[in-house]
Amino acid sequence: MLYNDEQIKTLATKPILIVYGDNLAVETGIPGHNWKRVYDVCLSFIDRVKAVGGNASMIYLPEKGILGNSHMIMQDKNSLQVADLIMKWVDENVGK
Repeated sequence: MLYNDEQIKTLATKPILIVYGDNLAVETGIPGHNWKRVYDVCLSFIDRVKAVGGNASMIYLPEKGILGNSHMIMQDKNSLQVADLIMKWVDENVGK
């Protein structure tokens, strides 16, 4: 478990967005570490935050038709398209 229940409650006081690209099957080169596992951990984290009343969500780019992103989304060729999605999420979720 990455965060204990008390930490989750603290994190749940702020809106949380996770942005995830494709390439889940690509090996990271680190033994025992793969992107699919990290993706699943992120989904579990979101569920835990929501369970205590927090606002957490993920933009999974392939579901938006955006493909080819690495873990350095801000440096990818489509970074402005992704930034637009993030800015929309911020407008809808931050400061409410």
